[in-house]
Amino acid sequence: MPLNERQQKEAELYAQGTEITDIAKLCGVARQTIYNDMKRPEWKATVDEYVTQLKKQGEQKIMSKVDIYISELEKIALTSKSENTKKDILIYLLNRIYGLPTSKTQDISDKKDESIDPKIIHNEFEKYKLKKVE
Repeated sequence: MPLNERQQKEAELYAQGTEITDIAKLCGVARQTIYNDMKRPEWKATVDEYVTQLKKQGEQKIMSKVDIYISELEKIALTSKSENTKKDILIYLLNRIYGLPTSKTQDISDKKDESIDPKIIHNEFEKYKLKKVE
């Protein structure tokens, strides 16, 4: 059964971080009514939709000004008297472009067959030697 208008409003307010007591007052119901509504899968799904919308709106707002933010970070990095501030900002900017460095290595091999025939390796080396000499 779909949510009624009040329940949708509850879900929206909840997704925005409004306290249950305040939601109850704004919607004109007891707190227990909201707790009961929260148990409904439709209510949870609606909250998730609102949260997704809020995140998307926030990301869009940030992305619309990303050039300004980068310019300001560059100014701080290039004019700051603190070497640590400069370093931190420059590292942040580089990490945003190239990703965070890691000391872990990723195994991307196909682990279906762990055994390698030594004869195959020997033959491949021999082929390589022959090509090198020519």
